Amino acid sequence: MQNQKFDKPLFIIGAARSGTTLLGELMSHHPDIAYWLEPKYIWRYGNASAKSDLRDESQASYKVINYIRTKFSDFLYANNKSRLLEKTPSNVFRIPFILKVFPSAHFIYIVRDGRDVMLSAESKWTSKPDRSALIRRLVSWEIPLREWSKYLYGFLRDVPGRLLFPKRGFIWGPYFEGIQEYRNSHSILETCTKQWLESVKTAEKGLNKVPKSQVLKIKYEDLVSQPESVLMKIFEFSSLEYDNKVWRAKFKHIKPRKAYTEEEKEKINKIYPMIEDKLHDLGY
Repeated sequence: MQNQKFDKPLFIIGAARSGTTLLGELMSHHPDIAYWLEPKYIWRYGNASAKSDLRDESQASYKVINYIRTKFSDFLYANNKSRLLEKTPSNVFRIPFILKVFPSAHFIYIVRDGRDVMLSAESKWTSKPDRSALIRRLVSWEIPLREWSKYLYGFLRDVPGRLLFPKRGFIWGPYFEGIQEYRNSHSILETCTKQWLESVKTAEKGLNKVPKSQVLKIKYEDLVSQPESVLMKIFEFSSLEYDNKVWRAKFKHIKPRKAYTEEEKEKINKIYPMIEDKLHDLGY
């Protein structure tokens, strides 16, 4: 175990397909940052049997806190960096828990138009699993040996299922409470939409428990259209010096948005009543 002192660890919070990966990739070019991409099983330590990703501060025992902090401390040490940056979409369901583990945590909350999230998520739900992600998890040793058996059934059910029958819509992404039951009685499109709604609502509720000075909210659309302005805000919030490597990285990672196809418009019309109120709340 290495030194467990953390200088304002940074956590990107946002629903799956909201631009968390884009933001993480951009910030990862900063020379002071050690960026850990989705070590989701570390956050589930001691809670592997849970059927959802929900986890509150009451579950942050001394043993759990020490395990998680040690894992991240070792990661910082191995990368020889001074600042930690992490992003895991399912963390929308455990913000108070994270704050208990890392009291000085700073959260960068990114939101995106739920219509675009739904369309992007649906493509993930109906695609074969990302092999690079599977390999990354296997080689990172995120899962303690004693907990492997608790994940084995879900792995054997979902991964081969998504490989052989991707269009059946096996569960992908963060698990909100009751997601399997909801999926059993709703379409893939409706489940993607519900996933976004629950993610946003729970994230907002959790962030309300965090000191305002430790939260920065940005929009994906602003990051794409005004990257330098948004990144400057992030660096100021994070107490990081601006670095041109991050600015230059935008040319590699930011892609122009395409207009909706007629098929996409039909899908949006189907689910719009589900998300209309929340879209308005978020300014869309």
